[in-house]
Amino acid sequence: YNGMGRQDLVWPVVGAAVSLHFAPMGYLFRLPLYYFTAALGCVVSLIALTQAAPASLWVVGGGMGGVLWATAAFAILKCEFLAEHAVSK
Repeated sequence: YNGMGRQDLVWPVVGAAVSLHFAPMGYLFRLPLYYFTAALGCVVSLIALTQAAPASLWVVGGGMGGVLWATAAFAILKCEFLAEHAVSK
């Protein structure tokens, strides 16, 4: 996007790419939590695309940070349930 003169799109697109890679991981590891992470991260990235340059960095940075930290915290707190769910299928 730098070649197009749209440097403001770089971080929202990176956020979307990071989010989208959770969808196949959800299927691979049988963790529906990752589908939710992928969807919410894409929503955050889309919102960031609608913002002007400085605000989009705050939206994508804070939003993706929150989504990924919440996913990690939930996975740690519910690790036994998630492991049993993944093995039982």
